[in-house]
Amino acid sequence: GLHRELITLHDLIARHDIQVIAIQEINTRCNTPDLHIPGFVVFHLPSDIWNHTPHRGLATYIREDLSCVLLDTINQPEIQYQQLLITTTTGKFYFSNIYIPPELTAQEYPVLQLATVLSAPAPSVLAGDFNSSHPDWRG
Repeated sequence: GLHRELITLHDLIARHDIQVIAIQEINTRCNTPDLHIPGFVVFHLPSDIWNHTPHRGLATYIREDLSCVLLDTINQPEIQYQQLLITTTTGKFYFSNIYIPPELTAQEYPVLQLATVLSAPAPSVLAGDFNSSHPDWRG
């Protein structure tokens, strides 16, 4: 889960000018204070607990010198996402952190929910684990 990787994340932040971090499948029972990274605000969508084990979950980190507002959170079996409006010194943009589980069939794939996320005004950034496949991708 994410808790075990926080040291690696701290190292990456120290070496790069990171402003936004989107993590999927955090797989942690931890609450928000346990996921704190100095200098960042965290938006946490908790993991689901199945058979006493955490699965899924999202964490979106925004550098604290940026203004941000959480606009929407969806937690459904076929999709999880967080959508934020982030304001920088040069303007505003929409940011979505998305997770779609791999076991969905083509008919179950959350096309309508993705269309809703894509309908955000430009500029928009979509990041995440879409677990999409196509025969041309050999996966």
